[in-house]
Amino acid sequence: SDMFGGDEVNAVVVDIGTSTVKAGWAGEDTPRFVFSSRIGAVPEAEARAGAAGAPAEGGEDVDMADAEAPAADRLAAGRDGDPTPRKRRKAPRAAPGGRRFLIGDEQLGKPTHGGHPVQMCSPFDAAGVVKDWDAMEAVWNHVYDRCLLANPGDHPLLTTERLLPDVAACNSAREAHAQLLFEQLQVPALFVAKSPVLCAFACGRPTALVLEVSALQAMAIAVHDGFALQKSIQVSPLGGDALTTLLRERFAHRTPPVSFAPIFSARKDWLLAGNPVGAAAAGPAAAAPGEADSG
Repeated sequence: SDMFGGDEVNAVVVDIGTSTVKAGWAGEDTPRFVFSSRIGAVPEAEARAGAAGAPAEGGEDVDMADAEAPAADRLAAGRDGDPTPRKRRKAPRAAPGGRRFLIGDEQLGKPTHGGHPVQMCSPFDAAGVVKDWDAMEAVWNHVYDRCLLANPGDHPLLTTERLLPDVAACNSAREAHAQLLFEQLQVPALFVAKSPVLCAFACGRPTALVLEVSALQAMAIAVHDGFALQKSIQVSPLGGDALTTLLRERFAHRTPPVSFAPIFSARKDWLLAGNPVGAAAAGPAAAAPGEADSG
């Protein structure tokens, strides 16, 4: 325990929300990386077929053994420049659940991958509970291997959890998340903080009434002396996504109507028919059945 005591702990702080993922280092004012928690997925066989023979970025070939290894393991010096060899963590699964996940704006810049449409998905269900643990594992691998470039076994982790009215579901989700972090990522130490408590502490108040508005829900929680009161939770289904939908409908009924098209938009049936991506992206902005948005 003395290893992670004091003020010199180089801990990782990660907040995985229903809309965005925020990751950074303890002691810094703002997160280092913020990206969408909605990710793309393609079957692994299709992903390998599309990537076969494709040159690496910059036109150079890369040894596949190096390409599959975590980025943190390929950095011999580590984040702090220490040349001491690091303990390698368990290699992340290349395709959890038989799917290849595409995470972040860079990988989701195109509506297709290897000639196949990208299926957009989320690790969370409509209530904000993690339903797809393979997708959640892919998000954690992206945080460490692509964003922080750190070995999870070298840094203690502080992550957040949302409070749920169902205590049993909250405890079950916490246990499953801890199992993933300890067994697959092999973090040396873990602290799971309740997000309302962190919001109150960020304002310098151990006792406060916290209103959290996420993409899926709005929640009011009372925090007393640093403890979130489970029985005080009040949940409303009107979150950020509902407000965005309402605003789009109001603007669509204006005269003349105002159209809001995503940055990247393509119709699945258009792509499956073999039409070019550019023509599909330039199609009608209104959402249609079978439409996949990547931005």
